[in-house]
Amino acid sequence: MEIMTMTRRGPLKRIRVVILVAVLAGALIPVAVFSNRREAEEIRFFSGVLETAQVDTTVSVRGTQYEVRGGRVTKHGIPASRSAASSALRLAYAHTLAERSPLLALAGTDTDQLDARAADLEKIQEEAADMLQELLDADAEQLSGAPLDLQKRVEAVEHVRTALYPVNFLRALASLERARLSFIRNGSYSGEREYSERLIHTIESERADAAAFRVSMLAHVGDVKDISSFTLSTTVDDIKGALNEIVSGAERSAALAESRASCISGVIHACDARDLLMTLPGNVRGPSPAREALALRRADVILSLLQDAGIVYGGGSEVVEVASSTCLSAVQGPHFFWRINPETQVQPAQQIRYVGDIFYMRPTGASTPGLFKGKIPIPLSVINPFIFYRCNEKGRDVSSVVATLYTAAFAEKHPDIAPPAREALLARKYIRDADAVSYVRDAFQDISTVPADDRRDLYELALMFRNRSAGLEIVAHEVSASMRNKLDDVKAGWNSVPDPRFLFVSESAFPSFFQMYNPSFSYGNSTLYKGVPLNKTGSNLASYFLSGAPPPRADFVTSIDNFERFHAGEYDYLLKDTKHPSAAPTD
Repeated sequence: MEIMTMTRRGPLKRIRVVILVAVLAGALIPVAVFSNRREAEEIRFFSGVLETAQVDTTVSVRGTQYEVRGGRVTKHGIPASRSAASSALRLAYAHTLAERSPLLALAGTDTDQLDARAADLEKIQEEAADMLQELLDADAEQLSGAPLDLQKRVEAVEHVRTALYPVNFLRALASLERARLSFIRNGSYSGEREYSERLIHTIESERADAAAFRVSMLAHVGDVKDISSFTLSTTVDDIKGALNEIVSGAERSAALAESRASCISGVIHACDARDLLMTLPGNVRGPSPAREALALRRADVILSLLQDAGIVYGGGSEVVEVASSTCLSAVQGPHFFWRINPETQVQPAQQIRYVGDIFYMRPTGASTPGLFKGKIPIPLSVINPFIFYRCNEKGRDVSSVVATLYTAAFAEKHPDIAPPAREALLARKYIRDADAVSYVRDAFQDISTVPADDRRDLYELALMFRNRSAGLEIVAHEVSASMRNKLDDVKAGWNSVPDPRFLFVSESAFPSFFQMYNPSFSYGNSTLYKGVPLNKTGSNLASYFLSGAPPPRADFVTSIDNFERFHAGEYDYLLKDTKHPSAAPTD
């Protein structure tokens, strides 16, 4: 039988095909009928679930714009053909997934900055590995009688060089997030293809980097049962469980991505319509008025003290009140964080500071705290519980702060969206995450009346709170800047080459970089570290507010100022009254 058909390459050609037939109920039915039935079933399914999910969007099929509203497809108000409707509905389904329940999503993260910080981290792990190699070469003669130890140290160099940070995964995540946002904006087939390809590549990068990190961490974590960092603790077993969760999470993401791809291609039994529903972040329970008032007074004291120590960085800042904190879980909330203005010219290593209290080590006996291996005496050894190597999961808290600030900025520009919730959000001296979440939830009550561009922004805000994905570039900046300072200290002779175990356990920030707390990454979403009350830390750790009468204010100002200058590499200033080791006489 000869029929006329349009080939995929364009012109009409006369081709000979053999129509297969099937026998149903005693009748011969051409395969084309099955194809028509399948297309009709697809249209009914996608139309129904998109209508239920209240999807209102515009997609571009081969350069033609189609409106998808209430499960119906139109072009300039005219119903689309069945073929066009089928394509537009499936594309609208994919578009809605990317907007409402994306996989491996980083809503609220500056992807260009994350790319740049990934490059920094790659250089840092190279330099750290080179330093370890130099140490290995210097000790080679001593280790010649212990080949096993020597082999382990050779492996340690390679582990640090290739697996300390998941740089390929971070780059892939940045590229994926850009593709997701681009697809959401243009709603095109080409955008969907690019996004799908980026997702596959990112999952492969996650698999590779997670497997390499797991091998490296297990080689160095040791068998010490408990691992503590002043106010936080975990166990080796918990770390091993987290590593397994990261590896298995990548496999779950791969399976989900495959199911979604099958669904979008028309295999409707692979679809899960629940993915189209926007799960809003849950309400945040705020503190009692009395507890909040006390915390506010304390935050004002700490902010004033930090400013006396010169921590202003030449620019503005924002203070955010967060109801609960992972890094400060040992301390009763609410917790206050100070976001240094990212537009200022001076960028400190730590762009978000905890300002609810100050922790410090009391001097014991005749010992005196000091910098530069004790060459520069300081009154107090200030302990920062919010630095990444004491809280590898700090991305959770960073995201709460950043998402709250983004929400406040959006509310400032939109006085007509959720006015009562907006007023509550913006009326306070310091912005609260509880009010920001309430605003987002209230804004969704009338989401259908919100203009398309603003509606997309609201979806992004909701994802930031739900997935805790905002501000990963801030964590990456802190890790790279802090490690850069440490490596410079080693070169200057003020520090020792980092131990591989310390690098992987404390300096890798792996829970944040692998987004262990982000549900779009298919992990178990458990907290790796648990809070340890001050009186159970087993050290002489003290608090400005919680440990009786604090030392003189001037001692805090001097100590904080010197610590800041030390970590900023201002050695000449700090050593003006002493000699640098390099100035010592040489033969």
